[in-house]
Amino acid sequence: MGGLSGSGIYSECCFTSSNAFNIFLTNSIVFFFLSLSKGWVTCVCPCLTFARNAEIVDEGKTSAFTAGRNYLVLCNFVPLLGATLYGCTYRSKLRRRFDLPEQPCSPCEDCCVHHLCCFCALCQEHRELTNRQMDPRGGH
Repeated sequence: MGGLSGSGIYSECCFTSSNAFNIFLTNSIVFFFLSLSKGWVTCVCPCLTFARNAEIVDEGKTSAFTAGRNYLVLCNFVPLLGATLYGCTYRSKLRRRFDLPEQPCSPCEDCCVHHLCCFCALCQEHRELTNRQMDPRGGH
């Protein structure tokens, strides 16, 4: 498919195929309001979106309540790096679970994305799980 090197949260944009462009639109970090309600929920209460994502990424080993509580505490008590490091850990787990390449700035991209725009990152991760028929809202 032309310049499309993979699927998922790290897909590149390929304008030679409308299918590839649709994949880019649904998984690109810049389209975090693609699901408007999820975008607003994440902006108002990012710990809720994080909790739902984390429960699935951890395959139920961490409950949504525990993950959300930890994220909320880290956001409030270690605001600059706490939630960033916790969020990028789960983003990395998601990437490894689905064998998604880390692009474009390899070793530190997960942390950079969560630090620079945690709302975009959380919505993108939620969308990735939803696109793989895993429902973060229900914890499956």
